[in-house]
Amino acid sequence: MIAILVDGTVVPCCLDAEGQIDLGNIYTEDLNSILCSKRFTDIIKGFNDNQLIEPLCQKCTYRNRFN
Repeated sequence: MIAILVDGTVVPCCLDAEGQIDLGNIYTEDLNSILCSKRFTDIIKGFNDNQLIEPLCQKCTYRNRFN
């Protein structure tokens, strides 16, 4: 699930409050463009293939709740 930070930064997860996985900025790009970006589609494809693409996701312990 995506989140939008107060400065407009779009991140793929509400737990990324620091904007480490910056997908784009809602003030300068349209959301559809951001969601169709290579980085975002690679993240989603990785999740579908049970692979964590981003280093922040690899360190996240929240996913352990679903095991």
